[in-house]
Amino acid sequence: MNAPKVPKNPPPLPAGMDNPWYDYSPFPARPRLTWPRNARVAFFVLLYVEYWELDPAQDSYRDPRLVGEFGSFVPDYRTWTQREYGNRTGIFRVLDVLDRYQIRAGVAVNAMAAERYPYLIEQFKKRSYEFIGHGHSANRMITSKMSEADERQEITESLAALEKAAGIRPKGWLGQDYGESQRTPQLLADAGLDYV
Repeated sequence: MNAPKVPKNPPPLPAGMDNPWYDYSPFPARPRLTWPRNARVAFFVLLYVEYWELDPAQDSYRDPRLVGEFGSFVPDYRTWTQREYGNRTGIFRVLDVLDRYQIRAGVAVNAMAAERYPYLIEQFKKRSYEFIGHGHSANRMITSKMSEADERQEITESLAALEKAAGIRPKGWLGQDYGESQRTPQLLADAGLDYV
């Protein structure tokens, strides 16, 4: 019986970054970071507004580590109802707190949520929240298993749906479950996003 081959470690990286999108920047060589009015701390509030498909497309990909205690199955009414509670009830409790403390948020909205919850989109616009592209649905993440054409289409359609619903083109992207391929940053830059 042959023992399985153990993969070798990757070769050492050359000095600098291993990607073409930004230069190597070691912490000691960076300029001192200062916040407006010399504040000692800053924070960012990010809301996720996601639609969960009860019966996602067969070719959709979800992070296999993210399964409930009952496993992964379709239709998943439990997860769907949790998302629906958040989008119908829970979000308004969060908005009340943010309003009370006059905190503006960024909101990552997937395409299906943007189409299904126009009332929420109006609430975010009224508060001047920043819209962030967030993919198609909570069941579909970008992965290197997609072709470049499929990935480009996913990004294009997601941004178009959010722009149509909000009337504002997003400047940034936060992929569903942080999914991306090696080419995602370039495709997002090609789509005109500022932070990718």
